[in-house]
Formats: sequence, structure tokens, C-alpha cells
Amino acid sequence: MPTVYRTLSAVALATCLCLPVKADEADTSFVEDFNEQLKVFINELNIRVAMGYGERSSIVRGTDPLSFYVLPDVSYYGERFFFDNGMVGYSLKQGRRHEVSLFTKLNTEFSFFTDSITGYWFGDAYSGVSSFRNPSPSGGWEDEPPSVDNIAKRSWAIDAGIRGDYYPADYTHIGVILSQDIRNKHRGQWASVMVSQGVPTALGNFNFKGELTYKSQDLVDYYYGVSSRDNVAPNYYYRGRSVVQPALSVHWQYPLSDRLSIVGSGRYMWLGDGVADSPLITKDTTTTFFLGVSYAL
Repeated sequence: MPTVYRTLSAVALATCLCLPVKADEADTSFVEDFNEQLKVFINELNIRVAMGYGERSSIVRGTDPLSFYVLPDVSYYGERFFFDNGMVGYSLKQGRRHEVSLFTKLNTEFSFFTDSITGYWFGDAYSGVSSFRNPSPSGGWEDEPPSVDNIAKRSWAIDAGIRGDYYPADYTHIGVILSQDIRNKHRGQWASVMVSQGVPTALGNFNFKGELTYKSQDLVDYYYGVSSRDNVAPNYYYRGRSVVQPALSVHWQYPLSDRLSIVGSGRYMWLGDGVADSPLITKDTTTTFFLGVSYAL
């Protein structure tokens, strides 16, 4: 059956699973299994659920670290159309080792402003302050640092763009994305370059990824800038600047049966000065981890 390639999902943390093997067959079998998990058969709905514990650090003042216990992985790839965990796309050109696609998806920047796990998955609506508060009884703004409790509502955006995927060698994936806001929320752009390398071993299947993401000034300023739209003193005003954000991640999967695996993941991202210098932000990096079990339905 024809197949298309894709990398391990950072959100799903789960992969196509394989049968356990004897110790003397482990090295060969893990290589074969890892090669299979980098494929998704077309015209089939793939559903997996990872259960365990994960946490993403908080970067916006007034929010708590986001804990999560269940992570779904839902994808479908047709001959041209595909859906992958919130990303909807259409393949323009396909080759044995490359693909060019158009796509649209919710911008997940907004998820840093909500404690809802759905915000982590899809960019859920944030029930923050939708308009200015009244001035304090003294007639001035509240002299408190900006936080989710006293800023105007940020909203989710819908991005669309083009992506290219190239697979120069087994287990190696290079991806490039160019994207633009089409909902006129942040009205900015972002672009990313990603390189991932799979490493099959007898201790499980590893996937190492490095990313560089550019975010335009308009995007950064919409989410992390502070201005007269917010209920804070003018001395806290800040105009966001464009950033380049490096990130490193690792994913691990160890099969227990044909459907069940132990999975783990970790990600570390540098926010960049244009974001980190905002008085809304409490740190200059963000981390995410998860450890649990994955079941393929």
C-alpha cells in the first residue's frame, strides 16, 4: 500500500508500535520497527492515546505550569488531503523523499495564556479580560506588573502557509515552513527550519530534533507587547520585537506489545530577547516533558 512519511509528533508522543523481541534479535528488529513507524498508510485513520504525566512550564505572569495526563494523536492522510493533530493540509507535490504542501492550523502561541489543556493542543479560547478595567479609585492605573489578570484579551489566530519536507536518508527529516496569519489577529508571520534524526536501539526508538523558528514583530507584539489596550501603568508599556527561537527536543518510545508502548518526551526552547524582555514574561526559556504509556486504537 502506498505510504507517506512523517516524523514523530511532539504533541502525541506516540508512534506506530511493534511486537516485543528476543534479546539476540533486538538490534535488527528495532531498526525494522523504527523504519515502519516513520510511515503512515494513506486512506487510514490513525488514533493513539498517550496516558501519563506531563508538564509545560509557565512563561506568562499570572499563569501556572500546565499539567496534562492524556494526549491524543489523531491523523489521516489521503492521496493529497491530510489532517494531523489540528493541521489541515493539501499536498501539491509528492516524491519518494520529498513533499510540498499547503496547510492551515491554529497558532499555538495563544496556549501560553490559558491553563486549559485544549489550549496546549489547539489554541483554545482564553477567558481573560476582554476590555479595559476601570481605573483605580485614585484615578490612575493599577500600579501592578502586567499579567493575565489585568491585560486585554489575547486571542487565537489561524495561520496558513506552505511547507516542504525532505528525507535525505533513513530516519532523517528536514522540514521548512512559511506561515502567515489569515484571521487578522497578530497579522504577522513565522517561519521555521527543523532537522530530526531517528536512532533505533535495543533500549527503544529515539528521535532527536533541532528547530529554529522566526516570529515577526507583529506576532510578538500582539501576544507579548504591553500598551494602552492593557490595564497597566504606562511605565510597563513594551513593544515586542521579532525573534529567532532555537529549540531542542527528544522523543522516546519502547514497545511492550503490538499496541502498547512506554513513551517519553522532552523539549527546551529559548524565547529570544524580543519575547523575554516583555514585562509579561517571567523567564527566558520554556520546557515541556511527558512520560507515560501509549495505546494505538
